[in-house]
Amino acid sequence: MEENLLLYALVAATTVNTVILVILVIVLIKLSLTVNKTVVRVDQAVDHVQKEILSTMAVARKAIQQGGIFLENVYPAVQRYMMLSTLRKMSSPRTSKMITGIGIGYGLLQAYLKLQQKK
Repeated sequence: MEENLLLYALVAATTVNTVILVILVIVLIKLSLTVNKTVVRVDQAVDHVQKEILSTMAVARKAIQQGGIFLENVYPAVQRYMMLSTLRKMSSPRTSKMITGIGIGYGLLQAYLKLQQKK
């Protein structure tokens, strides 16, 4: 009788352990599938972010390049203005205004012509 009782206890414990193991396997499989889906989504998000960063860098690079070209074209006019501004302090107001206007106009015309040549 005790042997049968011990046998039933062992069978019950083995059955409970088997059920628990099956449940754990099912949970692990579901967890694995969820992790795989999450990894795929994260990978897609990283690709998207990388594309956005690269496109932003390209736009910033282009803007900086255009700013440099603009400064390169405007620099002679600014230099002429500064030189004529110094000349204004040394000459009469009317003569200096006339020379300054002519100098600025000439500088802007040169900058415009330079931009047209580059296009």
